[in-house]
Amino acid sequence: MAIDAMSDYLEGKLGNLVLNGIAYVGPTSGIVYVGLFSGAVADTLTTGGAAQGEVAAGGYARSAVQSGFTTAGVGTAFTNSGVINYPTATADWGTLSGVAIFDALTNGNALLQGLLTVAKTVLSGDSAVFTSGQLSVTWL
Repeated sequence: MAIDAMSDYLEGKLGNLVLNGIAYVGPTSGIVYVGLFSGAVADTLTTGGAAQGEVAAGGYARSAVQSGFTTAGVGTAFTNSGVINYPTATADWGTLSGVAIFDALTNGNALLQGLLTVAKTVLSGDSAVFTSGQLSVTWL
């Protein structure tokens, strides 16, 4: 499962940091939130939510990950170092094919996004899980 694109929001923040010296303060305490989507996630993704394709069915919530991505090189590729769990679905979530990382549990700013290698259908009673090393973030 690969996250391989930055949101327009993060591109702007990093561009201003590198080119203009304008500080960017990342997510509080190193916590990011991984959201699931029913389709491709656009670079223009802002706060997520049902209007932008994020799951909105029973029991869904973004999964909080604190300092949970590691790199084995010069910092161009990261993978989740622990299991990323979601609550048990209390209604069908449908077929999921996109994923995004946010700086808040609800709303907030989209930071990174990508497509799942294999779409996953989550029905009532199921739960979505990324095992350790299964979710990768690659800087292009």
